[in-house]
Amino acid sequence: MANWSELSNDVLEYITSILSLPDYHRFGAVCQNWWSVAKQKHSRPANQLPWLVLGDDYATQKRTFFNLLENKHYCIDIPELRGQYLCGSFYGWLFTIDIQLNARLLNPFTGKQYDLPPLPAYSEYFKTHAYLREPTEHSTATFAEMQMKLVWKAILDYDPSDRSDFKVVIVYGENRVLAFWRPGDLKWKFIDGYWYIDDVLFSNGKLYTITSMGDSRLNVVDDWSAPKLTQVKVTIPTIFDVMCFSY
Repeated sequence: MANWSELSNDVLEYITSILSLPDYHRFGAVCQNWWSVAKQKHSRPANQLPWLVLGDDYATQKRTFFNLLENKHYCIDIPELRGQYLCGSFYGWLFTIDIQLNARLLNPFTGKQYDLPPLPAYSEYFKTHAYLREPTEHSTATFAEMQMKLVWKAILDYDPSDRSDFKVVIVYGENRVLAFWRPGDLKWKFIDGYWYIDDVLFSNGKLYTITSMGDSRLNVVDDWSAPKLTQVKVTIPTIFDVMCFSY
């Protein structure tokens, strides 16, 4: 073909489906026709090593990403991430929370997002524990900054790009309890069972958790019509009989 800019849209969309994220953006810079295909984002970038999301620049408020494969940093302006605290990443989606405890699911590649219900405030709890104070020489965090870091972990059971019946599950609060949200819910729903959850994961539609306060326990939620944590009878190696935290 004499003119690469005249490739059909079907061919161009196939090409975008096998490109890495940096190459996807370079692809869109070639010409107007290629840009028109790239901006529609019908195809996701090819599977690749995940990028690390680093802090934002105070002056520019741009977010820094680190590409492990290229050993390279990218500074990208994503307005939706300004002033946001990131609590989890899954299927290319980010779970963020701001200083007013507003939560959101954001796909930084497509720009699609879900505004989630605000999380319960812990103002009264902090008052009783003397945490409601201005920064001191022992702590540089304000109460509001501490409050927005009460989500220990957030996970998804399915990719929201593929299914509309997904669930968001979070480990929340000083006591590390479980809460979940589904599209259509007006507020977060807390799951009865054990406190001090150390880690959570989904497998085959079931939610598994592990706790290590005292005896280590593996728990499961398998009925989402009336979700409750029940203990799974398994032998956990003694190496887990210590305090551990999710990553």
